[in-house]
Amino acid sequence: MATHDVKTVKEAAIVLANDLRSGLTVYLTEQGVWSVNFDDAWRLTSDESASDAMKKAAESENNNEVVGAYLVDATSTGLPTHVRERLRVEGPSIQYLKDSA
Repeated sequence: MATHDVKTVKEAAIVLANDLRSGLTVYLTEQGVWSVNFDDAWRLTSDESASDAMKKAAESENNNEVVGAYLVDATSTGLPTHVRERLRVEGPSIQYLKDSA
């Protein structure tokens, strides 16, 4: 079930989840659809918009489109402020199996 981890929207927030078909991280867009592209994420700037977004996320979970939807704190540009979510957006903090010389 969709959860609202952010008590109040400070600068901004975004909603992310996992797509049930692909397992990929997806971001809720302002049009109310899910996108694998982080740049499409709806930058929520008020408690009201966050509440609306979470209602849409819960509806998507009930329709078996996504799982694990939740709201996370973000900077004014929409980049998550927490390490876990930032890794989901940017990838690992180290290069895995870096080419050796």
